[in-house]
Formats: sequence, structure tokens, C-alpha cells
Amino acid sequence: MALLSRHRVPAPDLGKFDSGVANLLKTPGFSGCNVFHLLYPLGMREEELRRYFMGEASVNQLVKDISGSVVKMDDLRSEIRIADMHGSFSLQRDHVIRLCETFLDGALTPEALNTVAFALQASDAFEWEDEVISEVLSDWSAPEVNFELNTETLNMHRDWLLGFGEPPVRKLVNPLNRIHARLISVRTKTTY
Repeated sequence: MALLSRHRVPAPDLGKFDSGVANLLKTPGFSGCNVFHLLYPLGMREEELRRYFMGEASVNQLVKDISGSVVKMDDLRSEIRIADMHGSFSLQRDHVIRLCETFLDGALTPEALNTVAFALQASDAFEWEDEVISEVLSDWSAPEVNFELNTETLNMHRDWLLGFGEPPVRKLVNPLNRIHARLISVRTKTTY
């Protein structure tokens, strides 16, 4: 049954619902719901991200996949639903540069880029051995403590990835200064 499926399939033709589903959607608890999200799990798929990097999925497909994956629990905590990918994928600078350019073209929002960066860092399937990629993804996954996600900072990150600049040397935080530190955000990965 589609409600229990963990695999994404194309959205159903809403005109072809049987009367049972149509009646369910008329009940008070379901009225106004997005039918697609009733039938398919919310959350992004690492496989769709891999397909985007390989040129097999468009940015629109990636954005649609990301949509609804972040669940804000309260002002401090959020949860990101991610379906793990089988196998591994070697992330290269070209892939991260593609994300920069997609953002600069206006096709990715700061929130979507933030979600992708978090998903890459939380993944066991995506691998890289490049300190610059690590710095960039770290900045994107926590803009509240690093750099705001805007045109200026994305151009800076792209320059780092292209070798035209280097990430700044980060100061180590003195553990004694953490005593009065304030927690800014907590993000967790939830797999489905």
C-alpha cells in the first residue's frame, strides 16, 4: 500500500482516487492536508542528492525532495528527515561548486542549502578528503555561528573551492569561555 511505502514514486493523479481515499480526505482531521504528503513520507533522500551531483536530477527535483524535510520542534531544536543511501559517493569540489552556482542563480534558498549541507555532514554515504569542502559545508550547515548564506559569502566559498582564496584560520574557543555560552540551535538527523 502506498501509505506504507518508503520509496518515492510520482505524485498520484488526484482525479483517480477511489471513493475511500476521497472520503478520508473530507474528514475533519484531514481537510486541507496536502494529499501528496499523506501518501509519501516527508524527508529528503541522499540518493536524490547523489543524482543531482551526477546530473541525473534537476535542481527542481532536488528542491522538491528537500521540501518538508525540516521539522521545527521549537525555537531551538529542529529535526531533518533523511533517507540514507546505500553505497558511498565521493564528494568533489565540483559538486559543492555546483551547489554554490545553483544558490547564486537563485534556484536554492538559504534554507535549502543549509539542509543539504547538514545532510552531507550527517551522512555515512557521502565521503570527501578535502579540508576546504569540510570548511564550506560546516559554514553552510550552521550559518547562525559562521557566515550568513548570501551572495557575498557564497562567492567567497566558491573562491575557496576554486583555489582563489583560503578559509580563514579559525580561533580555538577557550573552554573557560563556554561556561556562559548560550545554545543557539540543535539539529538532529532522523532517518526514515
